[in-house]
Amino acid sequence: MPHVEGELSNGTVIKSNLHELNIEEKGGNQYFLVDSNEMEAALKEQNKNSPGIHLIKFEDFAEKYKNTFYIRVIRKENTESERIFAEEVLNMIPVALKKQGAKVDKAAFQRLRCKWGTVDGIFKTMSEEELNKILEKFDIDKSKITLVPDPIYEYDFLVLHRRSGIISFKTRSPNNIIVMDPLQAAFYTLQHLLLQDVNRCENKNQCKEKTEKAIIELMEEYMNMDPNIFISMIGVSDKVDDICSKIFLCKECAIWIERFFEDKEYSDLTSTKAAFPCLQGFHYTKFPNFLSYGNKESPVWMATMFIAGTYFQTSYLRQHTNLRNFLSLQFNLIVPPEVLSNEFYLDFKKHVSTDTEEPWPTPGSEIEKRMKRTEVLGITFEVLSTWIEDAEKQWQLSEDSLELDGFPELPEPKDNKNCSPFFE
Repeated sequence: MPHVEGELSNGTVIKSNLHELNIEEKGGNQYFLVDSNEMEAALKEQNKNSPGIHLIKFEDFAEKYKNTFYIRVIRKENTESERIFAEEVLNMIPVALKKQGAKVDKAAFQRLRCKWGTVDGIFKTMSEEELNKILEKFDIDKSKITLVPDPIYEYDFLVLHRRSGIISFKTRSPNNIIVMDPLQAAFYTLQHLLLQDVNRCENKNQCKEKTEKAIIELMEEYMNMDPNIFISMIGVSDKVDDICSKIFLCKECAIWIERFFEDKEYSDLTSTKAAFPCLQGFHYTKFPNFLSYGNKESPVWMATMFIAGTYFQTSYLRQHTNLRNFLSLQFNLIVPPEVLSNEFYLDFKKHVSTDTEEPWPTPGSEIEKRMKRTEVLGITFEVLSTWIEDAEKQWQLSEDSLELDGFPELPEPKDNKNCSPFFE
């Protein structure tokens, strides 16, 4: 648990109730926000026989130390909205009313819990407007309620998930488990089963087919869920492991994409020349032109995006337009913010959402022509701005050479035993 703090505009320092947790201590069964004054007051009353602040229940902590209730706001990047854990609001209402000297309408509160309570590990969220209606209904003093970003979530979102473009940022539920929204769960599934070592199967083609069908089925399950709920990350991971164990008869047969980018930051450069032969070994040979010309380098986030995009075009995802469109939203969390409105990036997203076998950029297209003379995707160093001209200069093609619209195809590797580490 990183010791991360947030600061409000009035200078109030916000942290989680687990902020003072030592490494050797187990986390509590609740997660909520406190300010530095509340934490200091609680720490003063601790002694050697105290269970630890992280084990104090929200109700007890709030009743004794709280003057303000800090309700977490979770940013939903793909829907451009902010959501609030309903369970957090349900935990707050009885304590807030008690501190106001008011009683809880038990019947009304029970109806509220039936509507918003957590069921079967599904954590519901509400909008700020819905929260305001609830506060008014129960006559709760709004001046005692402050909506704040969760400092741990913000830290993970801004720092950790930018590592390799992998879905690693964490959202903690009110009962302190790591959760994901359905889109994150679907892309997590795609990432962790993106490249399967089908050579371990006796029947490679059948194994690949079964795996892809299982992946599609699981991702469609997430796509059809309410986008505003959160589900347990452990549950998502268990389903991925279950696919591996049933098809490969072991849990470690899937080659997780993180292994390609170990110890790499999302902006680090990685060699496409080193990556391409290894990826061919896993039967992903129909890469965009970007990955087919040899010895250039690209940022890790871009390699991640292109690998996922290629999977869209070469797997059963080609037959599932809605699912491709759904998953492509997650690209917005892979690329740097300055790339989001870039015309080349938007064209790439549109391309991988289309049922086509054409590489990207489409040969002869206006985008391809512009890429010949333009810096691509906001990159300020020489990566792709003159990639077509450079490729033609660096490769001297004979008349009988294999090529794809001027881009040489790399030969199929004999094996993939020496492909680790993939990127030096």
